[in-house]
Amino acid sequence: MLGGGALLTRLGSRSGAALGAAPATAASGFTMALPPDVLGATRLRAARAGALETPVLRAPARYDLIGLRWRGGAPRVELRVWRARDGWSRWLAAPAAGAHGPDGPGAHASARERDPHARETGCEPVWAGGAEAFQLRIAGRVHGLRAHFVDAGRPTRDARAVAARRAQGTASGAPPIIPRAAWADAASAPRVAPRYGEVQLAFVHHTVTANDYAAEESPAIVRAICHYHRNTNGWNDIGYNFLVDRYGQVFEGRAGGIEAAVVGAQAQGYNSLSTGVANLGNFTSAPQTEVALDALAALIAWKLPLHGVPVTGAVTVRSGGGRLNRYPAGTPVTLQRIAGHGDADATACPGAALAAQLPTLRERVAARAGSVAQLTLALAQPRVVFPEPVRLAGRLVAAGATPAAGATVQVQARRPGGFETVASVTTAADGRFTAEVLTDASETLRALWDGTGGAPLTSPQRAVVVEPRVEAAVSLRRVAAGGLVSVSGAVRPAKPAVELLLQRKDPGARAWNAGSRVRVVTRDGSFSTRVRLRKRGLYRIVARAPADARNPAAAAAPLFVRTINDRTGGAAAG
Repeated sequence: MLGGGALLTRLGSRSGAALGAAPATAASGFTMALPPDVLGATRLRAARAGALETPVLRAPARYDLIGLRWRGGAPRVELRVWRARDGWSRWLAAPAAGAHGPDGPGAHASARERDPHARETGCEPVWAGGAEAFQLRIAGRVHGLRAHFVDAGRPTRDARAVAARRAQGTASGAPPIIPRAAWADAASAPRVAPRYGEVQLAFVHHTVTANDYAAEESPAIVRAICHYHRNTNGWNDIGYNFLVDRYGQVFEGRAGGIEAAVVGAQAQGYNSLSTGVANLGNFTSAPQTEVALDALAALIAWKLPLHGVPVTGAVTVRSGGGRLNRYPAGTPVTLQRIAGHGDADATACPGAALAAQLPTLRERVAARAGSVAQLTLALAQPRVVFPEPVRLAGRLVAAGATPAAGATVQVQARRPGGFETVASVTTAADGRFTAEVLTDASETLRALWDGTGGAPLTSPQRAVVVEPRVEAAVSLRRVAAGGLVSVSGAVRPAKPAVELLLQRKDPGARAWNAGSRVRVVTRDGSFSTRVRLRKRGLYRIVARAPADARNPAAAAAPLFVRTINDRTGGAAAG
């Protein structure tokens, strides 16, 4: 019995196979549309000032997470869930979906991802932990109301994931972080490969889910949020880079590497400039626990220095815009290095109580960061032309802010099988080092220190783009119309073929025509061919190496040849 003489109404149907009482091995989601008659005045009764209460609604199947979406309006929504083992939960406010989301069309290009619900609104999902029914209180009018559910799959009290807690980031001195492998399943896999930006600051969030969960339930909560973000919101992956529960457990969030500057969907307009840490729970009125604050401090004190930025003070970044942003695209915005989500986007996240704890959090991070070893790496130029070497510089500072002199630092490049050492250098008295690396392909580089008996430490990863060098020459600068011109040259590193773009400008014309393209096969990168210039005018010839998996496109300096009418007397050596 659901108690209170409540009316049970089964609405909609679950897409896919129905779940039984036992959770499945993988997370799954389903949707239930609420027909207009359920929200009509004849089926609603007054609950409290201005609010209407639905009948009790049975979900199509057992669920662990519930969220709502609708078109138009901004109603106040409360809900409660019914679990066979516990009965009814208390009424929970379901706050409007915050400004979490991918960056919009006017934002940093590397951060864009699909957001099919941009014209809808809704509320943040609520953790239900194995419920079968629910009830709503709504103050305001909505259209097209749908309930979205997630069954978290594995047993919600997932002792295996908690037992798997380990320091995944020991190579970079990271605090204990529960890896994705401990909570994710096939339904949580990213839609596309991760995108990378930079980390200039850390945003603190809350998930607005319930606070009364057990430590063993946290992996399932993270998994359910990931499934909701990915499959209901349509994002590439879970929006947050990291998540912290009230027991101080830290979870790896969005895939791509805890050390990397992975672009998330956690702070619209700033995703490619930040890392986002979400606190599991609702901290509008309840503060975060002391153990969780300590875990947050340890995480941020490691993450920000890893990317070569300070943990204190402010930073000015440029807004990427978006409908959920407080600032238009292009606006310089000054934020604390450790900021609340609501400082940048139009949201109350991370909740008033947790926002009030941010000064304390900043103090703890600053105290911890002073005792964390740091290894930095910077590029003299992020783009070089082959065979110019890649020039690197960095610094190793041991725990306690002491420069590490005479230490061996390895410069490594990412290969298909992992990072490989391409150079070794020794730090100077002040802990600084420089290196030059010769490479014929665009690379992702990092520095590694073995820790000399302690934990190894890696620097932030740096991407360098290596452009091919293309050189070309023509045999003639003037030739009779219809004559042949030899074009020769080389591309280094060697490519199998180059492309010649031939454009012409008629006498008296200002613009070049669209021209034609000629593919020329090379021999060990060298090429030679003859082209016929049929009409009178000025020709522009550009030799170009197309982009491939190793290098971007590159072109030689344009070559100019003028054709004249006199086939016999007009040709001159170039």
